Amino acid sequence: MTQPLRIILADDHEVIRQGIRALFATSPDVVVVDDVGDVETAVARVRDLAPDVLLIDLSARGESYIDGRLASVFAHRRTLVRYATLQGWLQDA
Repeated sequence: MTQPLRIILADDHEVIRQGIRALFATSPDVVVVDDVGDVETAVARVRDLAPDVLLIDLSARGESYIDGRLASVFAHRRTLVRYATLQGWLQDA
């Protein structure tokens, strides 16, 4: 039996994290090991938990997750790092 895919969610909107967590909860092949709302916590949790996937929002509260702090976490890892990004825009009708 294969191990489930371990994911950390990073988004500054708690409702988004809750919704994605609920979606993944229906799959036995995926486990959300943590969800965080800021860059510093994302960096710390990736270091601590070494997830298979980091699912992140491209920007949170005007701050880019794809910056030196997060990149430094992955620089020393010998395993393949997978990540996916979340981004949305509101458009005027």
